[in-house]
Amino acid sequence: MTRWHACSPDATALRALQDEHGSGVLYVAWWDGQARAVARGVFAQDGSWSEDPATGSAAGPLTALLHDCFGVERLDVEQGVHMGRASQLTCGVEGDRVRVGGDVVLVAEGRVFL
Repeated sequence: MTRWHACSPDATALRALQDEHGSGVLYVAWWDGQARAVARGVFAQDGSWSEDPATGSAAGPLTALLHDCFGVERLDVEQGVHMGRASQLTCGVEGDRVRVGGDVVLVAEGRVFL
């Protein structure tokens, strides 16, 4: 496990940063300058760590940002390694849209009876 996978939030600093920018959560990612990124769950404003093995709703905007700033057309995002649920999200820019894909694994199943 790398130091990257061991990151943890400073709740006080995180809260101040999020208050300043009107954000409720913070998605943390490292980009290699090419087509690969490593991400870790979501830091919530209350200082908690809500780990997610794959956050497509954040990987897409990350890809859009890297596309706008650096011309990135394709990005592979690795997430969930540190929690034992490694995932790979494949993101790509198609025209004016960002597409996010990957495989899924059934983790739970349930039924609701009304």
